[in-house]
Amino acid sequence: MRIPTTVALMLLHFGLLTQTANALTSAICNYKMFPVFAGGSKDEFVNAVEIDRSQKYILVGGKTQSSNFAPAENDHGYVYALDMNGNWMWGNFFYNVSYAVADVNGIHMSSQNTYVNVIGQANSKPIVMTLSKTDGQIKQFLTLEPVAAQQSVPTYYMYSSVYFDEKDSLDSNSYMYVAFGMGTNYDMHIVRILNKNLGETLQIDWHIRFTRPSNAITTSMNIPRYLLQDKNDAGYFYITGMYNNIGSVTKFQKRDASLIYRVFFKKSTDPEPTTNGLTDITAQVMTSNGQMIGCGKHSTGLQAGFFRMESDGKVKYFSSITTVGVQILCNGITYDESLGVATLLLSSMAVGLKTSLNTDSATLDAFLYQINDAGSLSKAKHITFSKGSEKISTVLETNLLHKLDDYYIWAGTTIGFYTDYQSSKFTNSKTNSFVMRYLYDTTTTQRCIKDQDVTLTSTIKGYFKEQTPTDWTTFVSQQTVTSNGVLNKLSKWLAVYKSPYSGAFELLDTQYVPRPCASSTVNITQMDYFYGQRQKQYDLIKSGVQNVLSKMTPEQEFVFQNGTAAKLFAWLGTNTIANKTIVYVQTNDEALVGTQRLVIRGCDSLNNLHEINYYINVSSNSAPEFDTDIQTQWNLNLNDNITYKLPPFSDPEGNDVGEVYINAMENQDFPKFVKYINSSQTIIMNPTSRLFNGRTYYFSVVLKEKNSDFMMNTYYMTIKMSGDPIDEANEMENATKIQMTIPYLNYHSEGVFKFSHPVDMKFVQNNFAKVFKVYINNTEKKREELRSIEYTWIPGSNTTFNFTARFQEPYMYGLLNKRNDLLIFECLNQSLIILNASGEILASSIASKRIDMQFDFRDEKMQFMRNTSIALYYVMIAIVVVQFFILFFKNVGFLPLWTLIEYMQLIAFMPLYNFKLIPYLYDLFKPFLISHLILFDNSILYQEMNDDYFNINYEYYWLPISKLIQSLMNICILALVVGIANVIIYVLSLSMKESKWGQFIQSRLGQFKFNAYLRLYMLAYFDLTFFSIMKIIEGNNQTPMRQVALFFSYAFFVVSIVAPVFFLALLLTRFRILSETAGKAKFNSLILKIDKASRWRIIHVGFFFGRRLLTAMLLTLPIDNQYIFLQYIFILVSSHAYILYMVATKPYQTPLMNGYILANETFYSALIILIFIFSDATPQLHIKVVAGIALIVSIFLLVLANLIFIGYTVWRGKEKLKEDIKKAKQDRIEQEEKERQEEEERKAKKKKEEEEFSKLPDETNNVSQSQDINNTTHQGNTTISELNLNKKKGKVQKKKVEDAVEEISQPTTKGPLGKKSNYTNSKDPSSDEKFNRTGSAESDPKKKAKGKGQSSDDKVSRDSASQDSERGRRIIQ
Repeated sequence: MRIPTTVALMLLHFGLLTQTANALTSAICNYKMFPVFAGGSKDEFVNAVEIDRSQKYILVGGKTQSSNFAPAENDHGYVYALDMNGNWMWGNFFYNVSYAVADVNGIHMSSQNTYVNVIGQANSKPIVMTLSKTDGQIKQFLTLEPVAAQQSVPTYYMYSSVYFDEKDSLDSNSYMYVAFGMGTNYDMHIVRILNKNLGETLQIDWHIRFTRPSNAITTSMNIPRYLLQDKNDAGYFYITGMYNNIGSVTKFQKRDASLIYRVFFKKSTDPEPTTNGLTDITAQVMTSNGQMIGCGKHSTGLQAGFFRMESDGKVKYFSSITTVGVQILCNGITYDESLGVATLLLSSMAVGLKTSLNTDSATLDAFLYQINDAGSLSKAKHITFSKGSEKISTVLETNLLHKLDDYYIWAGTTIGFYTDYQSSKFTNSKTNSFVMRYLYDTTTTQRCIKDQDVTLTSTIKGYFKEQTPTDWTTFVSQQTVTSNGVLNKLSKWLAVYKSPYSGAFELLDTQYVPRPCASSTVNITQMDYFYGQRQKQYDLIKSGVQNVLSKMTPEQEFVFQNGTAAKLFAWLGTNTIANKTIVYVQTNDEALVGTQRLVIRGCDSLNNLHEINYYINVSSNSAPEFDTDIQTQWNLNLNDNITYKLPPFSDPEGNDVGEVYINAMENQDFPKFVKYINSSQTIIMNPTSRLFNGRTYYFSVVLKEKNSDFMMNTYYMTIKMSGDPIDEANEMENATKIQMTIPYLNYHSEGVFKFSHPVDMKFVQNNFAKVFKVYINNTEKKREELRSIEYTWIPGSNTTFNFTARFQEPYMYGLLNKRNDLLIFECLNQSLIILNASGEILASSIASKRIDMQFDFRDEKMQFMRNTSIALYYVMIAIVVVQFFILFFKNVGFLPLWTLIEYMQLIAFMPLYNFKLIPYLYDLFKPFLISHLILFDNSILYQEMNDDYFNINYEYYWLPISKLIQSLMNICILALVVGIANVIIYVLSLSMKESKWGQFIQSRLGQFKFNAYLRLYMLAYFDLTFFSIMKIIEGNNQTPMRQVALFFSYAFFVVSIVAPVFFLALLLTRFRILSETAGKAKFNSLILKIDKASRWRIIHVGFFFGRRLLTAMLLTLPIDNQYIFLQYIFILVSSHAYILYMVATKPYQTPLMNGYILANETFYSALIILIFIFSDATPQLHIKVVAGIALIVSIFLLVLANLIFIGYTVWRGKEKLKEDIKKAKQDRIEQEEKERQEEEERKAKKKKEEEEFSKLPDETNNVSQSQDINNTTHQGNTTISELNLNKKKGKVQKKKVEDAVEEISQPTTKGPLGKKSNYTNSKDPSSDEKFNRTGSAESDPKKKAKGKGQSSDDKVSRDSASQDSERGRRIIQ
């Protein structure tokens, strides 16, 4: 399994990743997917909204009069479903026999959320449809109509009263509950239908009718608007709406339709409805505890109201909403249990309710008002589609509001819209449906819809008046059944029928209206495609939408309207810039025949939404057919020669031309004597070998569309040969064995395929896919397909052809030496290509070739790395040059510059070690070749050596001899420049002695003695040593020029060994004067920023030259040398040794410098360790990928450490850096002195304890005498034991101070015996030591004779040590 390497490639940008957003993951961008408009060029109406909470679908129903939304301009009911991301999941209109469902009035999910139940009208009769919630197809279609005894055809009034109880709480049966109005008297009918298994048992269980009372006015109406189950008790249900022109809630028992109670929303003292109360309940919601929160309107009083009612009919609160002379409609209500908040969806033209968004009194706007559990107003929103002078009314029906997650959802119709991003006004002011998904609290970045908070002023609150429930509602416990039949139970009055001839059909142009909150949205002209054909292309540039596409981030999605990925059907090109605007289409799936609606959707970096709507018309297709039947059975004899011409053929749709070929059949022998001539469309059968006798052969004739690999008809052919069968094994024992080989496959994926004997190469060329299968067996023995392969046919050759393969991930092959990635050519049917079927046979059906490392720069990742490498070439040159000038003008020293170059030199040749890096990693190291003065990717000189490499590792690294010569030539040019600069400055020094520039010129001239030349030699040392050893090992010295080169190579190699030894010896012998400015000036390049107080630190120079000499020698080892493993061992050991040396000696002047160098060495050491992973010791390829990422990180950190140190150095400045150096030196001196004193005290104490322990008992009496003698002899009160101890004391090296650090004597102080302290600025050679002390020990001439520059080896007493610690101190000037 190949591991993606995108992370590794992106890290080349030094970790600067760009964060992008897209329509799926960005909450801000996703919010702009709504509102969604749907419809056609005529009017749409929305009657119902429902939520499928299991799938999170929004269901919308109504009717349309648009011929481009439904099939005709007459009324068609529709239902469509959106998901919560605004994707169109499905949408249908409906027919029963030849009658359209004219209207959809209500939608309700079944009790167990299994089905979508729809109520409406078809053929002027009530119908109920049970739909699949996944695609909207009809599961059951029921029609209600009076039985034959009812002569007149009544008028029906349909609302949203439908409910399917899948499992009744009493008898577990399934019942459908339906309510509707009927007749001129507006009778209310409520029906329960037994509906087992969607019609297995279908009958009316009970049927009741409400008529208006005898004393009612003739205009009284009964409206069963909604039917819903009691959440508190599943044995009851409610009907809300209007009874006798009064808003009412009626509770029934489900078992037998017994009326439990009815609540009227009017004053009990009012005989008829007045302007008080409600005439219609238009929306309601049930709480979890069985309470009902509802709202309604008063049609004549122009007011609305809302209430909360207990399950027993007791009204907890009732409030009216009234403004002067303007109707207020309540269009929906929801309740949030967690917040205890009810939300009302209102619509009105009332200016008093509006904000400054739109104050037009003729425009209907929407409002969301939130009410707490006490019935008090808490907050509100004003929402409009209007803008400025453009007035757009929002038309809403009843019970439309729902809440899912944090979103409020409703639907309605408008004649257009105005948002922050889009505007549209529909032709002839026709209405289209919309669906709103609204977040109550949004950020400014989410804004699109024109909305605004409503300030709850006293005026606004005054419109919402809390009333006394008992005064404004009337509770009726039962309805008296009078002679005129106010409540009738009917029997056999209605019949219910299940129709088997109904169907749901897909709505048409669902993308007619652009998405209002998209910053840009376009529709593309429909593209035609015949299913089964090969890829068809459509260039978006032709439609002019490439600007919209370019705004999308690369994370855009290409999906069907339902949000599912379209990649198996249509996709955008991604390989090159040219094809990124190309849409490719191909499918063999007949289910996709029809109009496929797709969307290319994405967001930009500012979270703006962009969409391209794209229709593809997939036409049905069929394969070509022969005009007459072909002969499929043949009986042949040996040596028959039959030529059969195939009959003409044609394509039924005429969309393509046909082509014919013959093919072998699976598990059947193909007749080797059969050939097909395409030009004449003839089959030739000529059996000439006895091997064919007595056998039956099978093959097929394939007639297909030229532009399709799927649309084909296959005709099976049978050939029966006469005679007796012959044993083929015996017959073919002496046959010629044809070998198939792949003799050549280079690292550019170019190869050669060869047959050992001639074959039918023309047939191979024309039918390669039928003859060969080409694939890869990787190191894990898994089969992989090629990305593509191209063949180059050699004219006149029937044994050889060339090929160029393109692998899926070419950089992952050939990384292991002991495991093989194999390119395999498998012959599927050798009989098709062998010329002499009776005398030749393939030795093997498989030819394979190991795939070595592939450097295929057609691959996007390889191309990216190569381009990045070229760019980084110039970046690294710029870093070095800019760094030089910054350090030069700031005059803070070149330590960071030389350090970077030194490590770049070491890193640059790491790919030459005998490891196999992932091919794209080689380009990672190339920019560091500038440190070897290889400044150009292509060599100008010695171009004939561009293809000469020292070994294969150099070829992988693309480091030919010509580039190495480029490096040598640039070194010579640099040496020449330095020499010329020396001459020029020398001439200027002679001519400008007396001028004001004289001193400066003299100081610059001093740098050429010898710092400039030393630095040049250090820069070129690695390369000169490397080149000289390479030439010595090469051994080709036939020409005089090569002999001269060999002579200089030996000279350079000897100098490479002698010079570092000479430099180190010189520094050690002149160590005493290195602390002086003049003494060190000539060698600053060798000991740059090195602390000169210890010889151990000067040895740092030996490390510099030593490991470069070692690395150069090891890099020239041939890769087949048995000691090649020493490359890695010695390089790793030398790096670790240097780290230990750095930690132990801290050779640089400040801790920060030591830390900086140590960090560089640590990153370099990490690279060495990581390189080992690219050996066979780690066969897991995914680990190598991770190691590649770690390599990139380590190199990045090394460069970053340099940049940080440069920044710090420049920020500190020259003077502060000097202060840092002085302080560091002083801290080091004090620390070392403290450690020395502690060590001396420890040794003295230990020695004294040993001496006291060794004394004999009889010597105890002489202790006093010995003390007297000692006191007389040594006036410094020093004991003999202490003097003896001091004799064994080792040499103490004195700390030297560089340049500005001097040892200055303190004012003379008296010791215990009146002697002066003797810390002075002595010119005595003893200045090489840390301290120059005098004391009682110095009076002994023998002790003075121990050596020049050495202090006494005798240990002083604790008192003397205490006095020494108080003597003098170093002063930093």
